[in-house]
Amino acid sequence: MQCCPQCIGDQFLTAEVFPTLSAIAGECSYCGATGQRLLDPVALQEEFEFLVGIYFEDAGGRSLGERLREDWSILENARISEGVATRLLCDIFGDEGIGNKLFSLRESAQSDAILEWERFRTEL
Repeated sequence: MQCCPQCIGDQFLTAEVFPTLSAIAGECSYCGATGQRLLDPVALQEEFEFLVGIYFEDAGGRSLGERLREDWSILENARISEGVATRLLCDIFGDEGIGNKLFSLRESAQSDAILEWERFRTEL
């Protein structure tokens, strides 16, 4: 299965990562978009691990998909359901169980870290 920039919805990944790592274009396995640069989802694992590092597993938290959509506007593509977004995250991490885990934001990562990440992303 192959994913496209439209599934992810992040400007940095769209502008920098997909063009660098993607050698093919075609129909996305997740959202069905055509003529898009395609990647094996696991190729995005390093970028997602960096971002997900600001969360910790917490039984009182929310799903990783919800966190990424609400905190970063990632995986907000209207063409993919929550289930498909969860499938994509499982494929990115190579972890079938990640979709069932709940996460909360680390206190040390709140506000300042989020603002710094946004500034960094914008600079790139």
